[in-house]
Order: sequence, then C-alpha cells, then structure tokens
Amino acid sequence: MKILKNNFANFILIILLLISFALFLFFITQLRTYDYFAVIVKKERDEIYISNINLDKILDKKVNLFINVNDKLSRYEILIDNKLTEDGILIRSLPLMNSLEKNNIYSIQAYISVEKEIFMTRILNLIKTITNN
Repeated sequence: MKILKNNFANFILIILLLISFALFLFFITQLRTYDYFAVIVKKERDEIYISNINLDKILDKKVNLFINVNDKLSRYEILIDNKLTEDGILIRSLPLMNSLEKNNIYSIQAYISVEKEIFMTRILNLIKTITNN
C-alpha cells in the first residue's frame, strides 16, 4: 500500500511539473517588446495629426497612443493613414477625437507604443544563429 501511495504522489508531482512548465512556456511566448516615442497630437477641424515622429517607424505596425488628461492616463488604438501633411501624420480614432473635443484640447503631448517584436521570436532567432555557427 505504501508503494502505491508513493507512486501516486510521484505521478501527481510529475503532472504538476509538466503543467508548470507548459504555463511558463505560454507566458514566455506572450511577452512582447515595445518602442515608445513622444509625439504631439494636434486636432484641427475634424482631423487629428501627430507630429515629431517618422512615418516609417509606425507604418504597418500595431500602434497605441497614450494621453494623460486630467491626471488620467488613457490608451487609444489608432489607425494611421499613409498621409503626411505639413501638420503631421494623419491618424483616425473616434474615441480620441471625442476625448479631445470633450476636454477642449487642440494640442497635447502623448506617447506612442509600437510593438517591436515578440520575445519568443528573439529567442528563436538566437537559437537559430547559434546552431548555424
């Protein structure tokens, strides 16, 4: 009977270790790195522009915009039009437009986060370069 209890405890311990390892791998694959850029958001007429950033850094990437209004940090997902004007880069975000109008803001400093890469991609590239050498 003692042997069966010991085997059962070992079995449960192995299952818990496997589950822990699987969760660890899952969380590692979900880690991402971001680049942050300070920008100026301008609202003119019914359009929003961002300036002080190069269009190439944010084009074709998932971009979030962070604004601090009344000591409250707000995050907005923005769509970037491939349109560069003298006012800046044209962006679209209805919630951002509503927030700027509600708070009567025409120009504000904000921060953009651009997803750089998934952490697991960096690890796989490192393994690939090690195995190729």
